[in-house]
Amino acid sequence: MKFDQIRKIILLFLLGSVKLVGAQSAPEIRDIYLCIGQSNMAGVAPVLQEEKQPLERTWVLNDKGVWEVAVCTTEGLNRYASVRKPSPQLLGPSYSFARKLESAVATPIGIVSNARGGTQIEWWQKGYQGPNDFDLYEKALERTKLALALSPGSRISAILWHQGEGDNAPVRSEGYLSRLRKLVEDLRNDLGDQGIPLVAGEVGTWNGRGKEVNAKI
Repeated sequence: MKFDQIRKIILLFLLGSVKLVGAQSAPEIRDIYLCIGQSNMAGVAPVLQEEKQPLERTWVLNDKGVWEVAVCTTEGLNRYASVRKPSPQLLGPSYSFARKLESAVATPIGIVSNARGGTQIEWWQKGYQGPNDFDLYEKALERTKLALALSPGSRISAILWHQGEGDNAPVRSEGYLSRLRKLVEDLRNDLGDQGIPLVAGEVGTWNGRGKEVNAKI
C-alpha cells in the first residue's frame, strides 16, 4: 500500500473520530448567551449540593475551546473564563439563568462566561489601554466567535451584563450609561448582529453600593 493511501485512511479515521466525539459531546446548539461583567457575574456564592447536578440542556464553553455539559462542582460556570482572577470562581447568575431558561425552552443552549471580578466598565471598552488592561473586550469577543464557529447556524441570543460596583462613585457613574451603550454597540457590530438583546442586572444595594450606578443600569 502506498504512503498516500495510508495517509488518506488515517485522515478519514481521524475525521470520523472527531465527528463521533462531537456528536456524543454536544448537540446542535442554536442559542448562545455571553455572560460578562465583574464579580457579580463571575460568582461569589458557595456551590450547594443541590447545584452540583449537571444541567439537562445547557453546555458551557470550556478552556479547551469545546462545549461540555454545564455543571457546577466546587466552582461555577465562570471557571473557564480566559480573563478570570486566580481566586475560585464560585456560583454566579449564569448558572441560575441557564437553569431557569431550561424550564422554558426545549432546545439546547450554550453559555460563554468570561467575567473578571473587580473591574470597571472603562476596562471593558474596545481597544482600552491602561494599567488595568486585561483585554476584557477582546477576550470576550474571541471566545464568543469561537462558540459560534463550533455551532454552525447558531446565534448570540443575548448578552448578560452584571457589573457596576466598580463604577458606583458619583463621578464614575456619570459616564456609565454612555460606556455601556458603546460596549454593546461594539459587540453587536463585531458579531455582525444589530439585534442582540442586552440583559443588565442591578448590583447589590447594601452599604450604599448600588446607590449611584443602579439608576444608570
